[in-house]
Amino acid sequence: MKIKLLFIVGVVFMLVNLTGFFIPLFSFMETQCYQDTKVSPLYSKVEARLFNAEESDLAFVERVTDRVHNNMEKRWDNTSVPFFENYVLYGAKFILPSKFAEYEYCDYRKALRRGFGLCSQYAMIMSAILEENNIEVGIVDTGNHVLTYAGIDNEIYICDAYRNEFKKAPENIEGDWFGGIKEYAPQKYIIEIVAYWIKWLLPLGLFILWFILRRIYENNKCEHK
Repeated sequence: MKIKLLFIVGVVFMLVNLTGFFIPLFSFMETQCYQDTKVSPLYSKVEARLFNAEESDLAFVERVTDRVHNNMEKRWDNTSVPFFENYVLYGAKFILPSKFAEYEYCDYRKALRRGFGLCSQYAMIMSAILEENNIEVGIVDTGNHVLTYAGIDNEIYICDAYRNEFKKAPENIEGDWFGGIKEYAPQKYIIEIVAYWIKWLLPLGLFILWFILRRIYENNKCEHK
């Protein structure tokens, strides 16, 4: 019975993971939100870039800034990770509520799927999209606002998707500068990747353990006959 329990628990976790594919992170008007955008959870960053193959880096960054601004809502509620999305991050909010009860995604696709956030979430989305398109990018935390900067043609541009501002950066920007998400939120970046691996490896591990213990039990049973 104890061996069967491993299999049952593994099945439950696997069903939770599979159910997560059909439950959106944010369902409110999600279809309308993404129906006219090239920066969406349906396309990889590289594919989004190919829609305008002749587009300059400057035009691309300006377009992405505008699209992210128009595809997100400026609000902050129901910010924890849903149970069916990732039960590891969901459970973490009960252990470390200060870090996981209100959660911002490092994965820009998941952040866009959820569809809302504060300025820091906008900045993380912009940073991830531009970095994966081989554009020099970083995040600036001024203390009361977080925004993204991009280095293009030896110039620094502010690309603030939260306020939909794209312009050359002033000479002196007060605040803390980070070279992208990996510097801005290094622990969260790693934890998020690990958590999404664990949510699949845990049920698979339980299945493997169940199979091994079952074989051992059957072999021992045969030896005693």
